[in-house]
Amino acid sequence: MAKRLGFGMLIMALVLGMMVTGCGGSGNNAPGAAGLVGTWQCTSCGMAVSVLNGDGTFRAYWDGEPDGAGTWAASGNILTITEGGDSDEFTFILDGNTLTIHFGVGPVTFSRI
Repeated sequence: MAKRLGFGMLIMALVLGMMVTGCGGSGNNAPGAAGLVGTWQCTSCGMAVSVLNGDGTFRAYWDGEPDGAGTWAASGNILTITEGGDSDEFTFILDGNTLTIHFGVGPVTFSRI
């Protein structure tokens, strides 16, 4: 059975309860940051969809329902997610329309939709 995971909660849940430093906006000046803006679907989670906005905010959805919100920033290949005052950093690889985020439990792949 697939776990219920939105982007913000996905990151937290996949790292055993963990859930981008900075609050986005002008902090998103890394070369990869602009490429991260868009709508992403977790390929292994199915119904988890995340929207990374150009202003450094994100919204997460599970099965079409809101499932979290916060801010994100990227610096080099480090993605920082902040939700509810908690921030965590993760290594990511952006390859065209595929985003792979490396968590403590392994990589999770998202596809741009």
